[in-house]
Amino acid sequence: MGAVESFKIALDAFRVMQDLAGSAASAELNRRIAEAYAAVTTAYADAIELREENVNLKRQLADDSEQRALREALSREGDVYWLRPPPPGHHDGPFCMLCSDVDHKLVTVTEFTTHDSKPEWRCRKCNQYVPRRM
Repeated sequence: MGAVESFKIALDAFRVMQDLAGSAASAELNRRIAEAYAAVTTAYADAIELREENVNLKRQLADDSEQRALREALSREGDVYWLRPPPPGHHDGPFCMLCSDVDHKLVTVTEFTTHDSKPEWRCRKCNQYVPRRM
């Protein structure tokens, strides 16, 4: 049983105790039960917050792990990056070095032929042109 479920059980128990104490007409007992109920309610809210934070941190850790795996798979060839080998769900490239190094984004570059028929890579995000080595 998790912390949140335990708090729910405790809150239900306090509600029952408050009902029972109300019939006994004990002001001190009612006051103590109300204080305990307030403390458990606050702890319950804190537990829910912590659970949400934990989920977010786990998601962030998974994202960071994926990014690290991508960075480790990057291989520089000329002035572009390739994924060697590409992780599942990714193609091998080529990717813009500038976008990868500065923005930490894998942006695919496309083949482009200049007016003098020289092959180049072109990044559609940063508009960088890089000579394509054959």
